[in-house]
Amino acid sequence: DVDEVEVTVGGTKQIFKADRMHEIADGYDKAALAQTSFFASSNETLLTFWADVKNCIDIDNVIVHERLPEDAPVPWQAPPDAPTQPGCYVYTPNGCPKQDFDAQQWKRDSWGEENKNAGRDAGACLSARATDYNNWCGVKDVEMVFNAQPLPSPPTTQGCYVLTPSGCPKQSYDASTWTRDTWGEQNRNSGSSQRQCLETRKVDFDNWCGAKDTRVHWNAPPPPPAVPTEPGCYVYTPSQCPKQSYNADKWTRDTWGEVNRRSFESQSQCLSQRKKDFDSWCGATDSVMHWNPPPTPPAAPTDVGCYVFTPTGCPKQSYNANSWTRDTWGEANRNSLRSKDQ
Repeated sequence: DVDEVEVTVGGTKQIFKADRMHEIADGYDKAALAQTSFFASSNETLLTFWADVKNCIDIDNVIVHERLPEDAPVPWQAPPDAPTQPGCYVYTPNGCPKQDFDAQQWKRDSWGEENKNAGRDAGACLSARATDYNNWCGVKDVEMVFNAQPLPSPPTTQGCYVLTPSGCPKQSYDASTWTRDTWGEQNRNSGSSQRQCLETRKVDFDNWCGAKDTRVHWNAPPPPPAVPTEPGCYVYTPSQCPKQSYNADKWTRDTWGEVNRRSFESQSQCLSQRKKDFDSWCGATDSVMHWNPPPTPPAAPTDVGCYVFTPTGCPKQSYNANSWTRDTWGEANRNSLRSKDQ
């Protein structure tokens, strides 16, 4: 005999038959699978199982699976937890129908970071890339998350520095790490002036780069060392000498100026002209000069002979006649003892 089971659910009735191999009376206990599809008119739909008196049924594991019509709206699901690591991320709740792309979990937008600056610019990630993905996937519900990169620690050495967290879209310039503003120090005095660095150069970079989040940092020059007391013309470059390898980070004798510009004898040549020379040559505006007058000449000797006195020293040589000194070499080789002109 063949056992029959009638299953009625909603408006659907279906009869299932079980052959002899499923009859318990004959020693078989293998289950027979009965599967039917039906339309549920409400959340509470009655399922009825019936067999006539000659049939014995044992019903276990009734499972109901819900399948929505193809044109039914997809129910909303909460997105997975958003990522917290730096970067730009995409999530496609309903997939990406037009492409073979899957981001139904948060996925790093590596291409956008490499090609659209999405890893550094919040607008590029949250707005531009969202539009890109919606158009590319043929959907309207793409979600994006942007987590900014942590800012590096500012430098501690003197100078004006710039950092462009979102890059510099209008230029090929990139200051993803703190970068010395050498142009501003040479042309806007940003190395010596805190206001020029933090205000003027911030506006300059924002306009030039086409960004609004440029950061600038200024460290004051160290206080100048104690001025020298020996006669001569001296130079000190607080902002160093950006255009040259020269650096007078302590008071340094202006030997070239003393020999070629009379900066030893002339106070104005030292303090005015040589300052202009150093500012121009170094590409800075904060060169500092100091002048100490030559010493009063000692009383001239009265003994016979030819004598020399070098008030400014002898910069090109190790020789120094800071008091009247007998010119023994000249007397022996240039007849300076017998000839006044010699």
